[in-house]
Amino acid sequence: GNVYIERADQIEEYRAFGRINGRVTITQLADEAFSWPELVEIGGELWIWENASLTGFNLAGLERVESNVLVRQNEELTGINFDSLSFVGGSFAFAHNPKLPSCQVNRVISSVGSSNISGEIELTDNNDNGGCD
Repeated sequence: GNVYIERADQIEEYRAFGRINGRVTITQLADEAFSWPELVEIGGELWIWENASLTGFNLAGLERVESNVLVRQNEELTGINFDSLSFVGGSFAFAHNPKLPSCQVNRVISSVGSSNISGEIELTDNNDNGGCD
């Protein structure tokens, strides 16, 4: 089923699961960061949106998202980790994350390979001037 997370500590309830069959929505977090490297596959969509305090997240183990990835309106977001991502079965959108350097998102796209992203790729209103090490 779907997983709806509003607090980083809720992730603890799902740590034993490597796959979530439905949509994973992470929104309205008061936390500055979350880490969920045990998650390997999402059978639906991944939405990380409207998190006013979120500065970074770690989804280093995530290999596949069967539908869309949407990371949107995270005002403080400056760092992302999708080190294992190799397939997105829908669109891949990063929009309105004003502090997130676009080069970080471009690295993910390059690593995944645009041919392994089935839908549209959207990069809108992120930080085009931010640097990447």
